[in-house]
Amino acid sequence: MSRCGLRIRCLDGIELQLREIVIEFGKWIRTELDFPVTVTVYLRSKYISKINNKETFLSAFYVPDSRGYNPYIRVDVENHKDNLNDINEFRKSILVSIAHEIIHYMQWLEELDFCEEDAENKSEQLVEKFLEDRVYNLTVTFKSKKLLELADLKSSHENFNEAILLYKEAIKRGCDDEYIYNSIAYYYDCIEMYNESVYYYDKALKINSNNSVIYTNKGYALYCSEKYNEAIENYNKSLNIEPTKETYVFKAYAEEELGNYTKAIECYDKAIHLDSDYDIAYNRKGQLLCHMGVIDDAKQACSKAVSINSNYADAYYNLSVICAKLGDFCTATIYLKTAISIDKDYIYYAKDEEVFNEYKELYKQTLL
Repeated sequence: MSRCGLRIRCLDGIELQLREIVIEFGKWIRTELDFPVTVTVYLRSKYISKINNKETFLSAFYVPDSRGYNPYIRVDVENHKDNLNDINEFRKSILVSIAHEIIHYMQWLEELDFCEEDAENKSEQLVEKFLEDRVYNLTVTFKSKKLLELADLKSSHENFNEAILLYKEAIKRGCDDEYIYNSIAYYYDCIEMYNESVYYYDKALKINSNNSVIYTNKGYALYCSEKYNEAIENYNKSLNIEPTKETYVFKAYAEEELGNYTKAIECYDKAIHLDSDYDIAYNRKGQLLCHMGVIDDAKQACSKAVSINSNYADAYYNLSVICAKLGDFCTATIYLKTAISIDKDYIYYAKDEEVFNEYKELYKQTLL
């Protein structure tokens, strides 16, 4: 008889991530149970039951003819997929089958009659305990989790290229997850590689075409690529799934680039309807109204923005431009000074502002 222990053998065609999860389960269950006689679990894509070919074969415990030989367990992977579209439930069902046959192994060791009810109850309890330790997540293996944690760490330090490589390595290990593809795409956005980001957003959407956030993110990448009509198409898909104030504002930016100012204003108004304290929408609406020459309404919108956010440099800057256009240079100066006190970059923006160039002395006094 071979030495004691539990062994896992994954045979033909078992995906890498499932293989790692089963091995992790094997290591874990060895801390819960003793295996004085070696038993090997064979995982195969497809088995045909010799006992009853008409019956769906999931797993079985094979007892040796004598105690001089080792028992073994067979588990069929393909049949576990029937009616289980959720990856967590699919993998859990395989672990339950393995645990079920291990309980039969324990019954065999103690020379007890095989009890299916006992095996069902105890196997469910074992797997439930394993899942608790993993926060009920079987979509990520321990190795993949470490890769993802390292990728997150790299991205937090703005090492986006390294983060992308680590996420891609996790995908190779079987992490076929919409959020991983979305993360890769986002980090490509960060390094302004928008064609690549759109490619990975599309891969994420193939997994879940009902994710509004990914449509919005893809729309932004297309906007940055100056593909404004395509960006709007994706923003509309996002809004049809779940209307958000952020997506309405992003859509407004694209409408502005196409010269569709009325549609852009409508988007800002819809964002404000969702959140009456959305300072960004008020400010951008005011800026656009100023550009359109609707000065009084522009001032009202930007004033609302600073009443919501008293530290909003861009809104103060837009108010300074609006007031200058209205001929109220005293108030314009106050607003410009406030904007610069919050963000010194507005000194440089003001240098290129036509309305300030017409009153250079006023502008110089403001800087002083």
